[in-house]
Amino acid sequence: MFTDEQKDLFTQKGLNVSRVDLADASHDAHLDAFDQWIDALASFVGKP
Repeated sequence: MFTDEQKDLFTQKGLNVSRVDLADASHDAHLDAFDQWIDALASFVGKP
């Protein structure tokens, strides 16, 4: 959906950002790669 360069630029602009590329996920990552999405979300939310 986005190039690696676009993803890098987007994440560089944030203050508290983590980039996770989900395998086989489209715009609806929470549907396409649910388990990976939950793992990434839980890992991020658990950060101080």
